[in-house]
Amino acid sequence: MSPALLFANAQNDNKDRDKYIELLKQAIKKRPDSTEAYYRLGVAYDEAGRYEEAIEAYKNVIRINPRDVYSNYNLGVAYGKLGMYKEAIEAYKNEINIDPKGPDAYYNLGIAYGKLGMHKEAAEAYEHVIIINPRDSDAFLNLGIAYGESGMHAKAIEMFKKVLELTPDAAGAHYNIAISSLRLNDRESALKEYEILKGLDPQIAGNLLTEINN
Repeated sequence: MSPALLFANAQNDNKDRDKYIELLKQAIKKRPDSTEAYYRLGVAYDEAGRYEEAIEAYKNVIRINPRDVYSNYNLGVAYGKLGMYKEAIEAYKNEINIDPKGPDAYYNLGIAYGKLGMHKEAAEAYEHVIIINPRDSDAFLNLGIAYGESGMHAKAIEMFKKVLELTPDAAGAHYNIAISSLRLNDRESALKEYEILKGLDPQIAGNLLTEINN
């Protein structure tokens, strides 16, 4: 680590982000091939909500080292925060090519696909997450939602029940079981979920009752 970067990192402890950013820029001028300085600059911009600048910093890391896992991942996150989901998808795919066993990129890939209405692709991404981590209840929930959006309501219910095996009090899973049941014209099952939800989350239960009565 260069002296300039060491000094910048020491200043970061003072919580003066603007000063830290300027010091990182100075460190980069002295060592324009420093992936660590560019990465730290990207994180600093991210934390400041300056996502366009964070993207440029992460791109510089990738320009120097295309196989930098964290910069590819963070690039996808920054794109997602700007609603640039196509670009986020490409960044996550690049990260997955480098590290196919990391669940986070697959999870965020699923979110990005979902934002674009690409529910089949979203489901495939979440399926990868649960292969890697079979106890990820959020991935099961989102997989169920993706199945439901694709019209696969019976499969969606299976996934929501998996959520309940992992987190029995997950109100969102009960709600979504009810919604999928309604899509299958199974009002009785939806009402059973409503009765459970009344004790878990009265507000969500109220929303569900509105759906049941529509």
